[in-house]
Amino acid sequence: MEDVRFYDFECNLLHVEHDIISCNWMLYENQVGTFEMHVPVNRMIVQVVMQNRYIVVVQGDKQAIITGKRLGKDAVFYGKTCNWILSRFYITEPFNTDELYDKGWLESKDAQRICQYVFEEGMGRIENFVFEACGGGLGDVFLENTEASSVLSLVEACVKQVQCGYEVFFDVKNKRWVFRLFKGKLLTFVLSEEYRNCYDVEYFEDIQDYFTGGFFGQEQEDGTSVLTKIPSALEGIYAWETDLAARTEQEAKDNLKQYCVKRQTDARICNLAYGRDYGLNDTVQLRMQKGEFFTKEVQRFVGVHLWYEENSVGEQPVLEGEVA
Repeated sequence: MEDVRFYDFECNLLHVEHDIISCNWMLYENQVGTFEMHVPVNRMIVQVVMQNRYIVVVQGDKQAIITGKRLGKDAVFYGKTCNWILSRFYITEPFNTDELYDKGWLESKDAQRICQYVFEEGMGRIENFVFEACGGGLGDVFLENTEASSVLSLVEACVKQVQCGYEVFFDVKNKRWVFRLFKGKLLTFVLSEEYRNCYDVEYFEDIQDYFTGGFFGQEQEDGTSVLTKIPSALEGIYAWETDLAARTEQEAKDNLKQYCVKRQTDARICNLAYGRDYGLNDTVQLRMQKGEFFTKEVQRFVGVHLWYEENSVGEQPVLEGEVA
């Protein structure tokens, strides 16, 4: 098991712990992850943690901020990955990225530029906390703030539109915090039970939320609403309709696209290592064959659970995708 290092928020080393009962990490590509560590209650690190409120723990390339602690038969430290710090800062001024772009305050609507704007508005005053751009564009997005919103919530709303990842990196070497976005790569290998890199593969399909047409209340110039239909793509008994909860025809058509057949393939991954064979936001093809039924889909590594215990060390990634 890798040692766990403890730092204050200024990147000063407080302690290095070797005697660890267990350590669990849950990492995500575009949301806050978790950390939990158990150590003997008589270890020096317990005193260090109890006397310091602002601590970052580092185990290899994994990092978290300690947010809770409990003393009992052993000492337990709870934490959130470093992007949690973005939830501590808010933007209270309303904005609309289309309007900012039209006024010339933004030179691009790319997700990276929008996240940079959000970061600078909410946290630009903090010393030793910087935005670091990744190479290339990530895709245009639209973001609107109508009330007081945390930097975290705005960033997550932005990156989910282009399915990229983001992180806050605690840069010990340069004594700074770094906020950055990243885009994973398309992996060249294939996941399948045949290749012995996954098992317990299951396919799921559901039509309960599937509709082929619908209706919405279209707003008129006088403020009234007229019930308007979006014609069904099918006829007769197959013409399934629903309330599209929209105000315009385009919004209704966009909402109808969400009422599709839900298809999902799940699998347990084996014989692959996080950081070596795959990383967060990477994509891979997953194939499954059960009898005469065959399906394949591109899935994305959206998270990974890593655990280090006395008699067990392992990992299990979280995949998400759509059937091709």
